[in-house]
Amino acid sequence: MFSFNPAQLGERLHALRRRRDQTLRELGTQADVNYVTLSKIERGKMPQVSADIVARLAVVLGVSTDYLLGVKTEADLPDATTPLTGDDARPVLDLPGATPAAVTPPAPPRKPATPPRATARRRTARPSRDEREG
Repeated sequence: MFSFNPAQLGERLHALRRRRDQTLRELGTQADVNYVTLSKIERGKMPQVSADIVARLAVVLGVSTDYLLGVKTEADLPDATTPLTGDDARPVLDLPGATPAAVTPPAPPRKPATPPRATARRRTARPSRDEREG
């Protein structure tokens, strides 16, 4: 039976990222995962990692989720230049609740629209006490 090993996921993630000569920030941007989270995963400091994150990392790194999670060995790892297709890509889509849209890395976030500037209220002169009583 399979048992999740955070250290093994971290080692594999680190090796694949280094093989691609990427920084944590670069990989994080591509996979839409915060670089601090990636650092924790690489160091084995995250006892649980969501299927969504594992799937996005697998797609970006060009490996199966089975490889990242330690279900498959390095002998099952495709050449780094060969894109995943057919049976190699299936483990990514076999995640519970995963759809092709769920494993496709999302587009970079849009810059939020700048809200209009608040205008200063004009102060109207209050009539003096003499003018009000007058």
